[in-house]
Amino acid sequence: MTVRTLGILAHVDAGKTTLCEQILCGCGAIRRAGRVDNGDSYLDTDPLEKARGITIYTGAARFRLADTPWVLLDTPGHVDFLSEMERVLPALDAAVLVISCVEGVQSHTETIFRCLREQKIPTFFFLNKTDRAGADIARVMAEIHSRLTPDAVFCEKSWQEDALYQRAAEQDEGLLERYLEEDFAAEKWQAGVSALFAAGCLFPCFAGSALQNSGIFPLLQALQTLTPHLAPAREEKARVIRIRREKSGVRRTFLRVLGEELAPKQCLGGEKIADLMQPSGEKLVAVPRAECGDIVAVSGLLQTKPGQLLGEEAILSPGPAMTEPMMQVQLLYPPEIPYQTVWEDVSILTEEDPQLHASLQLEGQPPSIWLHTAGRIQREVLADVMQRRFSLPVSFGPCRVLYKETITAPFLGCGHYEPLRHYAEVHVRLSPAPRGSGVHFQSEVPEDVLARNWQRLIETHVFERSYPGALTGSPLTDVVVTLMAGRAHVKHTEGGDFRRATLRAIRQALFKAALEDACCLLEPWVHFSIALPPESVGRFLSDLTAMGGQMEESHQEGPAACLTGRAPFVGMSDYGEQLTHYTRGEGRLSFSPSGYFPCHNSQGVVEEIGYDRQADRENPADSVFCSHGAGILIPWEEADRYMHIPL
Repeated sequence: MTVRTLGILAHVDAGKTTLCEQILCGCGAIRRAGRVDNGDSYLDTDPLEKARGITIYTGAARFRLADTPWVLLDTPGHVDFLSEMERVLPALDAAVLVISCVEGVQSHTETIFRCLREQKIPTFFFLNKTDRAGADIARVMAEIHSRLTPDAVFCEKSWQEDALYQRAAEQDEGLLERYLEEDFAAEKWQAGVSALFAAGCLFPCFAGSALQNSGIFPLLQALQTLTPHLAPAREEKARVIRIRREKSGVRRTFLRVLGEELAPKQCLGGEKIADLMQPSGEKLVAVPRAECGDIVAVSGLLQTKPGQLLGEEAILSPGPAMTEPMMQVQLLYPPEIPYQTVWEDVSILTEEDPQLHASLQLEGQPPSIWLHTAGRIQREVLADVMQRRFSLPVSFGPCRVLYKETITAPFLGCGHYEPLRHYAEVHVRLSPAPRGSGVHFQSEVPEDVLARNWQRLIETHVFERSYPGALTGSPLTDVVVTLMAGRAHVKHTEGGDFRRATLRAIRQALFKAALEDACCLLEPWVHFSIALPPESVGRFLSDLTAMGGQMEESHQEGPAACLTGRAPFVGMSDYGEQLTHYTRGEGRLSFSPSGYFPCHNSQGVVEEIGYDRQADRENPADSVFCSHGAGILIPWEEADRYMHIPL
């Protein structure tokens, strides 16, 4: 029987883990529901989670609903651990997005819902904490309609209600006829409503109190009735969810089974799995086989990465892109510990969480290690993990915002690499692309001019690394790289030659753009949600203007003024401490990534970073030509005159 997978997601403190506990208890999977406050919840098993009272790592549990096996995944709700949540999404059949009826839709709630929509995950809403003072279902539903989706429908006791039928009838002609005929037999509506739910056209909403175990039964009923079944795939055998190292050093790959079944000694991605375990709470239970849809942990796979789609003999896809952190920070370690030891430990953590993007810089003494980080809580957890797992005391230096660069006009770049017995020439055009679209590649070169294998190799080189911009050395984004021309030598060209020529072509185009003031520095922005006393609103609006932010909406929640808007991350990253100070602890601030936009003080940032593009020998724009049997370096400004392909 196909196993279904359910993800429970929410902004931190919305009651997500409490709902998970009640679902497991109500379905007989555990004897009693634990409490986050008491540190005895079934799914928050890590000592750090118990100590901090928040979910840090995705927890898995198994339960049965009307004889159907389910796996429940409890994901982190704190914005610092967004990447941990995102890795789970491709493995879900359905999700429940929990929203507090007191705090309502918050900025991170919007981020979570956007991620769910991008992955096309059918989603229920559970409006929690209806027993709390200040809870307002009508207000929260209005926020869902205005900030998330107009297709959300509140169901008071069951999905089989007129409000949902009416909304479904508006989107399906067959259901419309049935609605006009007043034929409301549930069995006649189930297939149509389920199809609309699966397509992301309908979002049933339920309300209750997870702590009081109220309102959960109608949610479970809809979950069992409307969630689509996963059909076994032919080529795709499994999806990698995460990587974990056990204390013994065993490398565990957590997978969702997509084929008919999975068993030990079977091949995945060209490697053979050694054993098969089912995770539930803090336990791993050995099983002889796993059915389609199940979540398992296997050993023996050494090349897997989170997000990958695996066939039997190959990795079929690297997986969907995830939200990148907005800061980087230097890891500070004791000078008496060799940097190689620290780097080895950090590499293990990066294997488990690729979003850390660990980098080693050997120029200084001792060599420096840099990590991408989402916020203070994540850094504190990383320090605890380094101490607990590796007995390594670490701290962190000042954070630096992660900028990106793009261009505002198209430029042609040429790269030539021809030392003795090597040859490659590449001409590309860099063109601006829509904001947030990343890097794209296309070719305008006929295959009878440059063979397909060489063109594919050039495309691979475009995506295998990030290219530093000309202003600050920050990663290039939002561009289209168009291959305009290329040439190989029948005897002397090797794959690495095109890598070096492609790098030089892209860098030369960026240098030309810099000369024309056509390079643009981008900074991360966030969407914020803030609640504070009315007398403090003027102070906040003044600060928001100073940081270059924008107001969007404001409303009153009891005695507090609630404001939402967008602002540069550099201004909001540490603003919570100021807010606490001038509101005497009454202010609340949350924010989530909103994308990259032109930097509001780019000149100051460029001067502060002091990047010298000419001195960056790891990323040259100059070309190498052959003269009298030896390679000579031609400066990028003169290289166009030496190119072998006419411009």
